[in-house]
Amino acid sequence: MKHTAAAKGEIAIGDAAYELSRLPDGRWQIVSKERGPVMTIVRDAKDPSQGRAVMELQDDNALTLVLVSWFALRTMEY
Repeated sequence: MKHTAAAKGEIAIGDAAYELSRLPDGRWQIVSKERGPVMTIVRDAKDPSQGRAVMELQDDNALTLVLVSWFALRTMEY
């Protein structure tokens, strides 16, 4: 993963390319550069260490995307 801005990053897994970005409402979205939105990450407002991933499009890299994205979000807090 490469951070490209304060609330944006690029993720490459094999030949697949994704973008992680913060939406205006505070949720985070992962978008496949070829296929569109893959998932949205919704953090718990009361406890930001908790949250859920809402799948919007089936993707073979979904588990890896969640792990990399959650790590990125948690490290941005400090």
